[in-house]
Amino acid sequence: MKDLLQAAGHNAEAVTADAQSEATLAEYAAKAESSIENGVFGAPTLFVGGEMFFGKDALPDLERALV
Repeated sequence: MKDLLQAAGHNAEAVTADAQSEATLAEYAAKAESSIENGVFGAPTLFVGGEMFFGKDALPDLERALV
């Protein structure tokens, strides 16, 4: 993984350290809990005005909800 990050021009050590930091792990846990509370069951899941849109096939409906 570090080779890929470096090849893409990123500081692999910094990215790895950030990904494993307490702040990042806490944010991940909070977002996972929020997703569970909102009934998310897969990706992509998007919310607009409290309405949930799941899956690529819902993108036209999502587009209509945005206009």
